[in-house]
Amino acid sequence: MLGNEDDKELVPQPATVGDSYALGGAELLTPKRELPWKKWILWAVLLLGVVLLGWMAARLAKQLGSSSPT
Repeated sequence: MLGNEDDKELVPQPATVGDSYALGGAELLTPKRELPWKKWILWAVLLLGVVLLGWMAARLAKQLGSSSPT
């Protein structure tokens, strides 16, 4: 434990290098050819939201334009 009064001097141990090994191999270096469906769904939802907001704004503008001033 650091700061223990019994250990007045900390002596570091020598570091050693372990064996090397491949973590993923060559198959991880090649890009996968799959459809990014999550990205397509995200963009579809965002575009649908923009269309919905535009429709709501146009409908509100038409309602405000057709109302008679009081």
